[in-house]
Amino acid sequence: MSTPETDTVGETDFRHLSLFLFDSAEYQIRLFKSAATSAQVGEVAVFSDIKAILARIRSKGAPDVLFVRVPADNRIVLELCGMIRARGTFPFPYLPIVAILDQATKTAVTAVRDAGVDEFLAAPFSPRSLRERVQAVRNDRRGFVDVETYFGPDRRRGAMAEWLGVNRRSGPATLIDPVTEAIYTA
Repeated sequence: MSTPETDTVGETDFRHLSLFLFDSAEYQIRLFKSAATSAQVGEVAVFSDIKAILARIRSKGAPDVLFVRVPADNRIVLELCGMIRARGTFPFPYLPIVAILDQATKTAVTAVRDAGVDEFLAAPFSPRSLRERVQAVRNDRRGFVDVETYFGPDRRRGAMAEWLGVNRRSGPATLIDPVTEAIYTA
């Protein structure tokens, strides 16, 4: 049986982490808090209002990971992701974002991916799945793409290794390491 102490998928001590959840559905909030408690996450804060979460982040700093639940009408979630990824106006544009999808349809996945989400988590999910997504955005993040029409995580896996190769897009582009903020241009 996997426990937080013996889990083999990477970092296991989550007691120092802070996770924010953007959601307004009480049932989903209880499920998220239960999974986070099972994963031994140190701090969990829940927000249901864009102004409140942005004000909290601006005044006291960003969490380690932001989870956003994506309901059928995902307009508000897309707006929040867009505000966070606004490099010139938001102080933490590299904030790791994980989308919790109520329905993992191609349309929903494409919409939040294009809004700059790092990872996806299909509801319902287990504490192990939550841990795996946190570890993915903390230990194995993709580079960030900065082009005229998009700023956010590269949609391809292994982007830092292959980006300068022949498979890169034609035209000017910038890839940014979200941890070191090293810039690679072509």
